[in-house]
Amino acid sequence: MNNPRQDVKDLFLDLVDDIVTGLLQNDSWHEVYNDIDYNGAWHERIVDRSYTPEEAIDVLREHSQYEEDDYGLWQGVTEWDRILEIKAAYTYHNVCYAEAEIMYEDIRIDYNNLADRGLDQDGEPIPVDEEGDYLNEDGDLLETPWFEDDPVLLDWVRDQLMAM
Repeated sequence: MNNPRQDVKDLFLDLVDDIVTGLLQNDSWHEVYNDIDYNGAWHERIVDRSYTPEEAIDVLREHSQYEEDDYGLWQGVTEWDRILEIKAAYTYHNVCYAEAEIMYEDIRIDYNNLADRGLDQDGEPIPVDEEGDYLNEDGDLLETPWFEDDPVLLDWVRDQLMAM
């Protein structure tokens, strides 16, 4: 059976660059989703799945609170098994979208809390000089703190996702 949290986690790990870009731009999940969906990755990995009628019914039963009700998605389709499949696919999309929003916002909140407070990845204060510029552990000026450094931030996001 489908596992929304794992499917979203796997997608996020594959698209970690998009997640980091969203964090650096302080984008909402909806903005990040639009970027991911624009390149087709979301639809390909989450929506574009085949379901037997039995599997479709299981998805609809298990995730009834997210049931897709946009009849336009299956308008003109006359085969009942194809209608079930489309309805299940978009219901699963709705479940994954809600899960992705929670996961992304959790990461964004943690990131903003650390970055706004000038803390390192472990939650320890990053040393600053008298002008407020960040210093490394040797007391030398940091060109870029970790929360603005793509490679370090990529690793941090991956660690956050793996812990979920």
